[in-house]
Amino acid sequence: MIKYFLTGIFLISWHMAFTQIIHFTDPNFKNALISSKCVDTDNDYFEDSDADLNDDGEIDVEEALKVVNLKVEQNKYKIWAASKNLLILKN
Repeated sequence: MIKYFLTGIFLISWHMAFTQIIHFTDPNFKNALISSKCVDTDNDYFEDSDADLNDDGEIDVEEALKVVNLKVEQNKYKIWAASKNLLILKN
């Protein structure tokens, strides 16, 4: 039993060590991404959740790749992304 527990701890630690966190220069933009429903993950054009899908307070590359559509409207930012390859930023 302890063998499985230690293996689980090792795998979780390994995953966390190599997760690439996206660093944002603007804390307000990051806050908008993690605190508002702005992400469509099932391509129905309705925002399902915030960009922090695992609720760890950070946005990593794995979470970003799950985003189908993104819509953020807060203060000076209006962002629409129709796909992972298209991002339009309007100030």
